[in-house]
Amino acid sequence: MRGAEATADPAALRMHGAREVLAFTGGSARIVEQVEAIERSVVDSPGFAFDLSKARIETVCKTIHADRGQPVDGTPSLPKLFKATCKLLQLVPDTHLGDKAVQESLMKTLNGMMTAIQGAAFNDYVDELHEQVRIFDLTYRPSEVLFHVDREAYRDILAGFCDDEEDEGHPP
Repeated sequence: MRGAEATADPAALRMHGAREVLAFTGGSARIVEQVEAIERSVVDSPGFAFDLSKARIETVCKTIHADRGQPVDGTPSLPKLFKATCKLLQLVPDTHLGDKAVQESLMKTLNGMMTAIQGAAFNDYVDELHEQVRIFDLTYRPSEVLFHVDREAYRDILAGFCDDEEDEGHPP
């Protein structure tokens, strides 16, 4: 383990890759704060960790658009914003443009990220449509309840949501 990480709570999440990028680039204090907030919330409040991560992705996408002189119009869904951002980037180096294995690997990674982003958008959609579920002094998000009570229904409704997003011009 490295430095302070050796004494850190073993149950705590450490975003090693994000921290390495921050160290390499001299990352901003704001981004360091966001990374630390995500790490803390994974243990303390997992639902909030997901929200923080979505906000981080959205911020990165909007920053890329701004840096390339292509400001984001309106408030696109996160899947739509992510797909538009990927189109602005040259993700495969010139030296590997013809390498099918590199392109397939990258597509798998992007598809995995898109699946996670669509899941987040779907959870927000479900949570906005339905009230929180209260049992005694416990409160649950509707998307959480659906996921844990009936995974098959959750998957079916999620698939329909993704199809609807695709039909509206949002990315799959």
